Amino acid sequence: MSQPVEITCGNHRDEAHRYLVVKHHSVQSVRDCFDPTVETFLCGWMIERTDLVGDDEYGYEPYTRVVDCEALAYATEGGWHCENGHEHLTYGSPAQQAEERIEAAVEEWASRDGSVAGRLDAGETYRQIAGI
Repeated sequence: MSQPVEITCGNHRDEAHRYLVVKHHSVQSVRDCFDPTVETFLCGWMIERTDLVGDDEYGYEPYTRVVDCEALAYATEGGWHCENGHEHLTYGSPAQQAEERIEAAVEEWASRDGSVAGRLDAGETYRQIAGI
């Protein structure tokens, strides 16, 4: 099985113009990063990262922190999505309005049938329950 590709491009800087270490998952995403016609930016989705902190003498303990995803994100017609799978729908966009209608329909089904609530509790998404 192949290992995931991580390519550091060196094209990103923070507000203080310091280089950020951004890892891309494909050669095409590095090309997109440098292409001025493709609207890209770093994903701001907040995620938890757990690292082991300590040393061999006293042992290691997990340390969890919340950080930005910082994967390459692409603007879409209705919002954006990133290489790590996060997505955001711009409020009021047709895609966001369609998502709201799907959620409303599933919630209506849930009020009539307890099995839908159980499926949501089990981790299924609104789209999976609606069959989309």
